[in-house]
This record gives sequence, C-alpha cells and structure tokens, in this order.
Amino acid sequence: MQSSASPGTGHEEELGARKLIDLCEFTYSSYASVSAQVTLDSHVEKTLQQLRVANKDERCSIGQVVYGVFRYRRFISCFLDSFYHYNSGIALRADAVKYRVFVYLAAFRLKELSFQTFRLLLEVQDPQKMMVLLEYLFDADKLQNVCREDWLKVYDKEFVDGTIC
Repeated sequence: MQSSASPGTGHEEELGARKLIDLCEFTYSSYASVSAQVTLDSHVEKTLQQLRVANKDERCSIGQVVYGVFRYRRFISCFLDSFYHYNSGIALRADAVKYRVFVYLAAFRLKELSFQTFRLLLEVQDPQKMMVLLEYLFDADKLQNVCREDWLKVYDKEFVDGTIC
C-alpha cells in the first residue's frame, strides 16, 4: 500500500478518508500479533513507515486513533458486547475493528473532529454497517439502560456520567 510521494520530494499526497480509516484499522489489529515484543508506539511508527505514510498530520491522526482505541479498549468492548447482543442478526463480528475505530471517534473525538469531518469518514464506509452502529451508538436510552451498567464495572461513576452519558 503506497500512499505518499517519495520522501524528500516535498510533495505528500493525502490518503483520503477511506484509506485513513483502513490504516487505523490495520495498525490497531496488527498490534495484537506483536504486542508481547514491542510497545504500541514502536508498532505504530514501524507500521506507518512500512506503509510509507509520509504526511505528518496523517501519521499523527492514525497514531492518535490507534492509541485511543487501545486506551479505551475496555470501554469500547463493553459497548460492542451490548451492540452485538442487540444486533446479532445484522452486525458482523468481522467488522469489530472498524466499529472500534468509529466508537472511539464518536465517543471521544467527535467535538474535536466536527460532525462534518466525522460525516466524511462515515460516507466512505458501507452505509448499512454505519447505520446500524450509529443508531445504537446515539440511542440515549440504550446507553443509559444497557451500556452504562457495564461501563460502571470498569470506570468510576463520575467518568461514566460526566463524560460518556
């Protein structure tokens, strides 16, 4: 996968929304196979070098998303357990990493991203998959009555009520 012009040319092509999300997914999921041998920082750097991602802003964005998905993996796992329970007939477990990335972006980075940028990231994905996720993710009743209890097993009440709900 090449994404940028050769180093030193001063010209770096932008990856585009689809490729940016794909690289976040790949970088996060590939860490599982090497996590015992390298730090997350080292893995992200090495992976982005191997994939020839030269644009500093894109490298930073991918790194931040991967770090965030890793940092909040327990939060995201609680959400996804509930999500898959209620959507078992229409949500595929094969899309779990994609869902992890979008849950992280929506829950922790949406204000920073803006709805317009989030929308651009969503528009290049499969509409059915995103519709199912977003309907559940933005259902306040489900979050309060289903997910909140699981989150309280992992996080303190102030964090859950102040940040998440």
